[in-house]
Amino acid sequence: MRSRGTVKIAMFAVLTAAGAFVVIPFFPAPITLQNLFTFLAGMVLGPAAGFLSQLTYITMGAAGLPVFAAGGSGIGYLMGPTGGYIIGFAPAAWVCGLFSRRGAVTAGMVVAMLIIYLFGVLQMKFVMELTFFQAFIIGAAPFIPGDILKMVVAYGIYRKLKSAGVVEE
Repeated sequence: MRSRGTVKIAMFAVLTAAGAFVVIPFFPAPITLQNLFTFLAGMVLGPAAGFLSQLTYITMGAAGLPVFAAGGSGIGYLMGPTGGYIIGFAPAAWVCGLFSRRGAVTAGMVVAMLIIYLFGVLQMKFVMELTFFQAFIIGAAPFIPGDILKMVVAYGIYRKLKSAGVVEE
């Protein structure tokens, strides 16, 4: 892989970490900007590099760097009630990148968000011993309006980056 590609992967891992520090406390999962940067990683870098950027982010946190929401870290955090959302970032970035390369940017973000919700809600269901419906009601439904807003912002940033020639084709 070219060094510029490696730098971009690292940059999006760091941006996702920075997005974890924009926190609005909410139960059971905080509201952050992590998924906005997950969308952008896929759209800007493409499926493989977008996936690797989010895998790098997850690995940083798993290794103990305080990069998860509000400075969380470690395997225990990933195994907790909100770890599924973080684990979902890597496949979500891949899907977002795949769709965007086919000209379906909005659909890519929607499918990516559904992947993040699925991973998050399923883990929350098992860790908190909830029904799927209960986990969806507390772990996805309240976040939908804000996540739609993040998609709109991500799309705007993507369009600016694409017109500036930053987006990998």
